[in-house]
Amino acid sequence: MSPSVNILIETLAPTALVMGVAYSVLPWVSSRNELARAAAVAVMIGFMWRYLLWRWTSTLPPFAWSLDCIVGLVFVIVETLAVVGSTLSLVTLARLKSRSGEVDRNAAWLAGQPRPPLVDVFICTYNEGETILERTIVGALELDYEAKRVWVLDDSRRTWLRDLSERLGARYLTRPDNEGAKADNMIARIGRDEFAVQFERDDAARSSIIRQIYSGRYSTQIERIQPSRVAAAIFSRLVR
Repeated sequence: MSPSVNILIETLAPTALVMGVAYSVLPWVSSRNELARAAAVAVMIGFMWRYLLWRWTSTLPPFAWSLDCIVGLVFVIVETLAVVGSTLSLVTLARLKSRSGEVDRNAAWLAGQPRPPLVDVFICTYNEGETILERTIVGALELDYEAKRVWVLDDSRRTWLRDLSERLGARYLTRPDNEGAKADNMIARIGRDEFAVQFERDDAARSSIIRQIYSGRYSTQIERIQPSRVAAAIFSRLVR
């Protein structure tokens, strides 16, 4: 066997081994298993930092005031920052806490309110097509919560979207310019709302999501929640 083939095998063998183990084991492991999540994160972090160690110790040109050295350092510093950021993200993702029990226990509190808190559902849009937006609007209108208003916040000022919103039963709002992009698009509508949920243009949330979010917020006293299938920013009386 030629030396080049031997080098190729030695280089790819660890990667092939890890991928083989991952494909064999991960399908049988629950994503809610904290030990499994921590182990997977540890493996990924180990490989990233092993690569970074190799980059710093084996790939940089000799230190000198030369273009090669400066360019090499710039690239490896950028890679280092990327690995640090990825490590922090992975550590965060390794932690998992289910609040379903707390939500279920506080569902009676919400049901017992004399007046359900008003919830505004914001659908921010810029250039999405009619098919996507119609599905999102219908899904928002079908949420199992009576005291809600669905707002389509259009930053493209499209007549057909206004007509579609009115036909489906949603409220339509636009503004003279697009200053501040998506954030200002929502701020332009937020008033004295007790509660607001922002849906992405292609979201299709389960019907009980508002009740679950509100019960969870009552239980934990947190201001931001990111539930499954809702890229949600939860605003509690942001503007007085």
